[in-house]
Amino acid sequence: MRVLVTGADGFVGKHLLPILVAEGFDVVGIVRKPMPAVSLPSSGAGTLRMEVCDLTHGLKLIEPDDIIVHTATTHPADHSPTGDAFHTYINTVTTCRLIDDALSRGVRKFIFLSSILTFGEVETPVVDENTPIRNPGIYGISKYFSEKALEEVAEKLSSISLRIPGIIGLGAHRVWLPRCVEKMLNNEPVTIFNPAASFNNAVHIEDLSRFIVTLVNHSLNGHEVVTLGAKGMTSISGAMETLVSSLNSRSEIIEAESEQTTFTISIEKARKHFGYAPMDIEKMLKYYARETLDAISQETSELA
Repeated sequence: MRVLVTGADGFVGKHLLPILVAEGFDVVGIVRKPMPAVSLPSSGAGTLRMEVCDLTHGLKLIEPDDIIVHTATTHPADHSPTGDAFHTYINTVTTCRLIDDALSRGVRKFIFLSSILTFGEVETPVVDENTPIRNPGIYGISKYFSEKALEEVAEKLSSISLRIPGIIGLGAHRVWLPRCVEKMLNNEPVTIFNPAASFNNAVHIEDLSRFIVTLVNHSLNGHEVVTLGAKGMTSISGAMETLVSSLNSRSEIIEAESEQTTFTISIEKARKHFGYAPMDIEKMLKYYARETLDAISQETSELA
């Protein structure tokens, strides 16, 4: 089975490629520009080929693919000189052109990495697939438009959209928890809001990668949307205490109140119907801290 992965040079793509190869899939990784060779497992039964392509102009591939995993995205944090509208245009156009390509080349399944930001202003304590969408920001709009494009061709192309919160793991950046970890490593103060609020709003890159492989092997019908988060629950202050302790940090946690609504994420649909099996939130945070410290220790040893 051949799997095409967009954004193969991104955070998700780099983790996903070796796992797919190890599982025996023939993988085509799409990148914006040439990148160093990917480290693959020695026992992997699959293959990997990298292709440089500007997805806004469509794919130039002739061979058929069985499945497309669309992880490529632009984000406001990328600071485009053309402004926020750039992200809506690029994300939506890229997805639509990939859909056209999928239909023309007989692709059977399309796995799309969407975002929890699709929901916009959340006014409920728990977010699930049926939570109303209200005033999403520019990035959430781009993801929502992409989901709607998949929904419109659901009779011809089976697909699933994964509404994901902040992804954590070694090398993660941009999102809230990695920014907190960076401050903790420097023993800087960390300010949090609504400290008593419940929290499971994170996905570890290893859990996400394994789930994508599960979906590659899972039958789909029409277009599905699922929300992802961690298993279990902690509080926002509890998450910070776990990280500070696990990182041996001296950071002060400054608690503040906020009128902004907090929420947790339901993983029931993904778990019951698609085999999603993430780590418990406390275990996930401790694992994230441990892999971060191990990487720092290894880097220090190599420089010694």
